[in-house]
Amino acid sequence: MATAADKLRNLIRGRSSREIKKINEAVDTAVVGLRLNQSTGEDVKKVIQIIDDVNNTIKTIKDAMEAIKFVKESLEAGKIAAQTTEKAATIGAALNPAAAAIQYAQRFVIERFNKEVEAIEEVTGEAEGIVEGLQNVTKEADEKIKEARKQGEKSKNAENDLKNEIN
Repeated sequence: MATAADKLRNLIRGRSSREIKKINEAVDTAVVGLRLNQSTGEDVKKVIQIIDDVNNTIKTIKDAMEAIKFVKESLEAGKIAAQTTEKAATIGAALNPAAAAIQYAQRFVIERFNKEVEAIEEVTGEAEGIVEGLQNVTKEADEKIKEARKQGEKSKNAENDLKNEIN
């Protein structure tokens, strides 16, 4: 497999999974506090900060995908150059054993270029899915916080109503 693509894939997967775990834990803590009317607001601030961090991660991944696009274009150009060299070596191979060896070596170079391009395309597709997943997680976290705030307000109002009835 392509080394550069593997490193990029591992970086994106690792960072996104850490961010998802971090946001889920913070949201769970904030939601419990909000529902019990015990939140000081710090938990919500922490969630908002983590959402900002996730949005920065999304931006970083998108920027990396733009850079990868240029790398892919360079690999495609290198592949075309290698194919042209192979064709020239094929012509020279009829008369020269050294040119035949160059032609044979060029096939390996072309195969390597093909593997790198395929790997980069896979990483790009996977990264798009990860970005979408991160965006969904931030949206869900925001919705959970809003819902917990509503539930907290309802329970607070019910508690106040009960106190008023008793008095």
